[in-house]
Amino acid sequence: MNMDWIKENIITIIIAVTNCVWTIYVYIKTTRLNGLKSLVLDHNIQYLYDFFSNIENKTNELKSLKDKKDEQTIKETKEQINESILQSSKLFEQKFIDLFLAVDNKTCQKLKEETDKLTDALTEAIFNDGINIYVDKIYDEYIAYHISIHKSKIISLLIENCK
Repeated sequence: MNMDWIKENIITIIIAVTNCVWTIYVYIKTTRLNGLKSLVLDHNIQYLYDFFSNIENKTNELKSLKDKKDEQTIKETKEQINESILQSSKLFEQKFIDLFLAVDNKTCQKLKEETDKLTDALTEAIFNDGINIYVDKIYDEYIAYHISIHKSKIISLLIENCK
């Protein structure tokens, strides 16, 4: 009888410890998720959509280059578009990405890398004299594709962080 009592108590203790560990794990996980959600996403997700909307609007102006014949005007237009993209990127980093420093430095770095890769790809495409960026098929391949891919990667990073 004494041995049965010990076995029952050991089993009860194991169940209690397991429940405590599970409770702590769930608490930490939900606290992190709630912190991310309330600190960053709920109040600042609009900056993500604004960033991509601004870039899409600005890069669409590249299509108007087919109507311009003057090389200097084309060059100036490309520079203005690129500068606008860089400014949008900087604002996006300040208003959205930097907030992740408070939640998760690793995610913050990954978001910055993806944003930098996007702006680098767009800058390279804009100033590549070997392509006619204003042609729809070329535009889709060199501009729209990169915007779409990097937008998906950034959203995937955010979703991953919420798990």
